[in-house]
Amino acid sequence: MTKQQTAHYTARSIQIGIVDAALTIAGLTALVGGLLALYRDSVALAATGIAAGIVLLFAATVSRFEFLKGFGIEAKVRRLDATIDKAEQALTGLKELTLLTSKTTVRLFSSVGRFGGTPTFDERRELIMGFEKILSETGATKDQIRQTWEPLLKICVFDLMLKPGEVFQEYSQPFRQKLQAQMHNTAPLTPSQGEENAALIRRQQNLDNYYSNCLNRLYRSPLNQAPQIIDELVNTAPELDEDAKQRFTQTIKPYRDEVAYLVDNLSFRNIQFWRDGIPSE
Repeated sequence: MTKQQTAHYTARSIQIGIVDAALTIAGLTALVGGLLALYRDSVALAATGIAAGIVLLFAATVSRFEFLKGFGIEAKVRRLDATIDKAEQALTGLKELTLLTSKTTVRLFSSVGRFGGTPTFDERRELIMGFEKILSETGATKDQIRQTWEPLLKICVFDLMLKPGEVFQEYSQPFRQKLQAQMHNTAPLTPSQGEENAALIRRQQNLDNYYSNCLNRLYRSPLNQAPQIIDELVNTAPELDEDAKQRFTQTIKPYRDEVAYLVDNLSFRNIQFWRDGIPSE
């Protein structure tokens, strides 16, 4: 409460006190006058005086009646506020429970396969759409929804990127054969030839394992890093020449664009593309 409000409240209290005191004195005076008139057998005057005294005394206590009335309303308001607080706490608990249940279900669904194979894309999308309505109704933020869906969305991205791996193997095969052709096959090998062969084998292994290592990195990293990892998958591919990288870039671009849209919007742009790209078994 400001100083101005405090001064106004104090002045108002003094004014009410003076008015109440004046009404009380006037009421008592009228009441005494009425009793005296009654004592003198002046019934009409006595009735008037007593009635006036009662009215004045009642008027003097009106402010206290209003105070009591206000106190009762204030008590009800406090009880209502307490009830609202409890309801808000219960709603907060419900939101937290919904988020926990959603996260747990998504994680289990993402991690566990079935006898008939892994969940299809349509089954995953159906689960996501089902939880979208629930999370939206509980007031979950976009970040909370992202955290809830991320395990399942990462699995979708991982499975989608398996298909370009076949193309990568095709494009890298000539370079794999080129490394093989550089191997020394005459025996016995000199120490330098042995070292050269070992280096060529390591390069072959790096090429063979490159795509799977990128997929593992894609799976371990946060979802929002997926487009960058896909870009690096092409740019840092070992052994491939610029022509092979250009052709592979064109092949992987539609996949990269779909993943980038998913990261930004938490939704699938081309449903059929994802359906065709993710294996059903």
